[in-house]
Amino acid sequence: MDFQTGQESYIYAPGGTSGQTTDVKQASIMWTHELRPDLMASTSLAYSLVHRSGNLGNDGTLGFSAALQYTLGVGTSLLARYSFYDRVSRIPGYSAYENLMLLGFTKRF
Repeated sequence: MDFQTGQESYIYAPGGTSGQTTDVKQASIMWTHELRPDLMASTSLAYSLVHRSGNLGNDGTLGFSAALQYTLGVGTSLLARYSFYDRVSRIPGYSAYENLMLLGFTKRF
C-alpha cells in the first residue's frame, strides 16, 4: 500500500512454473470530503483476488484506510491515519496482517 499518496496498490509476482496462469480481480473505492475549510476526511477500501492455476489456490487481500487532516495555519497541519491490511494466502510465508495508526505534524517553511 502506498500511504503517501493515499492510493491502494497490490502487486503479485511469485516465481511460478511454466504454463501456470494467474487471474487477478481488483476493486477499490476512495472518498475524500472537506468537513470544514480546515478539516479534510478521506477513506479508501480495496479488495483483490488472485487465482492461480495448479494447486496454489487463491489469495484474498483487503485494505482499508481512513484519515483526518486538520489545518492549523498556512503550511501547518496535523494528520491522523488508520490503516488495515490483510492478505490470506496458501503460499507459505505470503499471508500478511497489519493494523497501523499514524499521527503526524507538518510544518512548511
